[in-house]
Amino acid sequence: MEIPVAIVKALSVSGLVFIRSEAEAIIEKRRKDKTRTRPIRSPEEIFAHQQRAISLCEEYATDLNLNLYTVEAGDEEGFATAIASILER
Repeated sequence: MEIPVAIVKALSVSGLVFIRSEAEAIIEKRRKDKTRTRPIRSPEEIFAHQQRAISLCEEYATDLNLNLYTVEAGDEEGFATAIASILER
């Protein structure tokens, strides 16, 4: 399910941060998470979903004139830098 740009606009966000991870790492985290039930996905499916999510974020950023930052999962410093940049805007 894709979130329409109008919904993102209504949230009045100041910027976007996409947290990226390798498909295998996502699968492993999902396997260990016993609090949620998720469908089993192949690495190729996870990769495709992530690529679509990044594309949607790029569209939102373009349509709403927002900065989009992509950081790797676990990169706390990169995430903090992205948030600080958004808050400075």
